[in-house]
Amino acid sequence: ALPHDQHRLSGPAWWQQADELSGGYVEGSDDSRSPPPRSSPTPMAPRSSNGAESMGKETWISVPLMEGWPGNNAFCCWGRLMTGTEPFMLLITSAMLVGPVSLFLVGTLPSLAAFRPPQHKTLMQWPVPLPLLGVLASALLAVALLSLFRAAFTEPGIVPRRDPGRGFSGPGAPPSRVEKFVNGVKVHLRWCSTCEIYRPPRSKHCAFCNNCVLRFDHHCPWVSNCVGLRNYRYFACFVIFTFLLTLLVFVTTAVALIILSKDNNALPFLKGSPATAVLVIFTGLMTLPLGNLSAFHCYLVTSNKTTNEDITQPYGGKNPFSLGVVGNFREVMWSTKEPSLLPSSMLVPASARGRGGGVPGAEVGPPIDAEV
Repeated sequence: ALPHDQHRLSGPAWWQQADELSGGYVEGSDDSRSPPPRSSPTPMAPRSSNGAESMGKETWISVPLMEGWPGNNAFCCWGRLMTGTEPFMLLITSAMLVGPVSLFLVGTLPSLAAFRPPQHKTLMQWPVPLPLLGVLASALLAVALLSLFRAAFTEPGIVPRRDPGRGFSGPGAPPSRVEKFVNGVKVHLRWCSTCEIYRPPRSKHCAFCNNCVLRFDHHCPWVSNCVGLRNYRYFACFVIFTFLLTLLVFVTTAVALIILSKDNNALPFLKGSPATAVLVIFTGLMTLPLGNLSAFHCYLVTSNKTTNEDITQPYGGKNPFSLGVVGNFREVMWSTKEPSLLPSSMLVPASARGRGGGVPGAEVGPPIDAEV
């Protein structure tokens, strides 16, 4: 059985050990040689004396990761931060968070605090202190934005291309898949024609970012990134806290309007604060889909599944990676974040266009089995 987690078996995580299953040989094939020793995840050969990189008979110049990355990602902060292909969508997501909450904090809450019913000489008395609601909304907004940006700028778990430890060195073309068993369940390691590696278990090639990603969940344009092994917890927190924030704003404005309507004060209040009507409609429409999405990802976390696995059902109904509800939560949300296989100091081939340098596979588009 293939070791797949640190809770049941000691040693490296399952995604690190999986490369031993695909490195240079295929079990059951005509190639009966022993598997090669584990190698560095960097798909480049050591630097030669003339300052170039070499692999076989090929020679090229190397540049930092952010200058020659063959995928569709964008880098910032000297390669330490990575995001996907939709930065404009990330701005829209941020605006959809900050805009309604700002309207709630500077428009609705002050209007509620200052509203004086026509038939009364005193201000309205509310069951909950309005400043407390403002503090709570601000805290939820801060956590949601922090989770959003961490999901957007964290490298999701990309597997380096042409990694010798996950490649194929046998004669002829590599088999399209290798079958292995994880806790008694058959798991396929598929060959990626773009990255020229056997993908570790639970990995997929993203059709948008054009990379193989460990524990691939899905590609989310709202966060402008793939959601995978290293940033899923941030994405789940973003969804849940955004739902709680939306629910807070909707319930506060709806309950306030219900209280005001008892004395026919709702319309006078809305005339003085028309933005509140827009706010309650917008948050009301967003509460249901966000609640549904939050519940779905809570289910994924407690069952140790990905969105892709829940849709495709690759294991025939039995999840070989499940550790029980508590164990699943601890592994997905509370375990130490796995290190990136793409250090910022990594070198990749250069080219006149900054994309691949003529290296085989470097400029190839996504394979036919790429996922979204």
